[in-house]
Amino acid sequence: MRKAIFVTMLTLAATPLWAQADAVPRTRAALEQAISQRFTASDTNKDGAIDQAEAARALGMSPAAARATPFEYSIGADGRPQLRVSQEGAAAGMLQMMFGQIDSNGDGKLQLGEAQAAARQRFDRADRNRDGTLSGAEIEAARAELAPMLGALGL
Repeated sequence: MRKAIFVTMLTLAATPLWAQADAVPRTRAALEQAISQRFTASDTNKDGAIDQAEAARALGMSPAAARATPFEYSIGADGRPQLRVSQEGAAAGMLQMMFGQIDSNGDGKLQLGEAQAAARQRFDRADRNRDGTLSGAEIEAARAELAPMLGALGL
């Protein structure tokens, strides 16, 4: 449930809304309503904005994970440096990247207007025939296009 809340809110930069076809609003009006509701639910401190810790919680991640780095550095037994991608860090990196795309004013927080603008942009991109309604085929095409990002977030 918490993943679904932020997933729809984060369509937002263009992604997670498309994780499950039955959760996708089919019209722009339904999208606006869904984004508003899910934004409010994700804004746990009720300050009118979603910071990265709230975004992480909405995705079922720990707030500290929002600050995780995608890489782990260590020195191997042979004395050579080793760099590897951490599981939690990869998801955190994807979250940070998407968050940055949505945060159009660069203040480190998502405002409802930013979330709605990103969602509308993603909706319009998915609505290939420009009829204002997403068909099952359009949703499936959007989901396939976004599969790598959704997978990286574990969605």
